[in-house]
Amino acid sequence: AATINSVDYGPAIWDAAASCNYSSRASTPISAVTIHFVQGSYAGCISWFKNCSANASAHYVVRSSDGQVTQMVLESNKAWHVGSENPYTVGIKHEGYINNISWFTNAMYNSSANLTRDICVSNSINPLRTYYGPSCSGSSSQCQLGGCTKVKGHQHYQNQSHTDPGPNWSWSKFYKLINN
Repeated sequence: AATINSVDYGPAIWDAAASCNYSSRASTPISAVTIHFVQGSYAGCISWFKNCSANASAHYVVRSSDGQVTQMVLESNKAWHVGSENPYTVGIKHEGYINNISWFTNAMYNSSANLTRDICVSNSINPLRTYYGPSCSGSSSQCQLGGCTKVKGHQHYQNQSHTDPGPNWSWSKFYKLINN
């Protein structure tokens, strides 16, 4: 089968989520990027976002082994990945499990950083506003960050129950990759 490239990010494969799993951004400008972990496989995540029972989606999914990126929702649309923060964010799901460090590959970090940098450039988001602090467990108040941090994890937003990308994601490594 021939692959179709993404219109928003050239290196990505385009494989659309089911239209029942995302909606219009209604011209709300993109001003943040949200980092997620799937708690499962790349193929499983792609399959789930094609199922209307999911009631969820992300703009991109990144494979652990080689950093392959699949775009599932156009950046101009609103993916459903971080609740009330969906209107202004782009969501990136990473294959793997937050408590298993073997999923956190250099290929995944490099690919995700390149994608994040591209989203920042396309939307005039200052990549220096990427979170740089220690990794965090849970979704408690000590994990939550203010609005001036523009690239951060799901767990860093207010009123979230998710704990991804979790305690093993290296924010300092990611920051340095995005900002060279």
